[in-house]
Amino acid sequence: MSSLMISDVVGFLAIIVPGGLGVREWIMYAILSRLPSSTIPLILPLAARIVTMLADFFLGALGFLSSKRMTYKK
Repeated sequence: MSSLMISDVVGFLAIIVPGGLGVREWIMYAILSRLPSSTIPLILPLAARIVTMLADFFLGALGFLSSKRMTYKK
């Protein structure tokens, strides 16, 4: 969790990269590279990105559907 939080902060502070794309994954990989397993530092940053993208998509779709329902309901 700490690697996720630190990488999010660094990703938000990266000015030249839109949305911290790639910066978050690199920072998380650098923090987790000290683990004895070699697969966790590679998989965890990508899995975290996929989960956050799915959550953003789900919440966006939910917001779109609720706004559509609110405007047409009279």
